[in-house]
Formats: sequence, structure tokens, C-alpha cells
Amino acid sequence: MTFLYDSRQAGALSDRLYPEGWDVVESDRHFYMRRVTAERLAAARAVTEEARKRRLVLIETYLQKLQAMPA
Repeated sequence: MTFLYDSRQAGALSDRLYPEGWDVVESDRHFYMRRVTAERLAAARAVTEEARKRRLVLIETYLQKLQAMPA
């Protein structure tokens, strides 16, 4: 048996945090920080060394993009 999750019907987090009609845009800085965190966790869970290395390359790429942004 498969259950499909439709966040539009289940009350997505963004629907609960922001009133209807609000446009919420994530900043580039927040996006890259979120990706760095996600990739660090994925690297820690990686089964193979190759997968871990790919994750570490992505982390480095995101950190470089963050450093290139104006404060």
C-alpha cells in the first residue's frame, strides 16, 4: 500500500507560517547555508568513499559561492 503526501492538502509548513497571499522568497545566502548543512549530513551518511567525496565537493562549491557574496 502506497500513501502519497500532498502538502497542499495536509497544510504545508509555509502555509502555517505565512498568511495566504504572502510570497516567501528564500535568500541566496540562506539557500546555500541550507545546502551546506544538508550536504554535510549526507556526507556523514555516505555509504561509499566516492559518494562522500562528491558531497564534500558540493560543500566546497557552496562555501565558495557564499564567500563570493557581498556581506
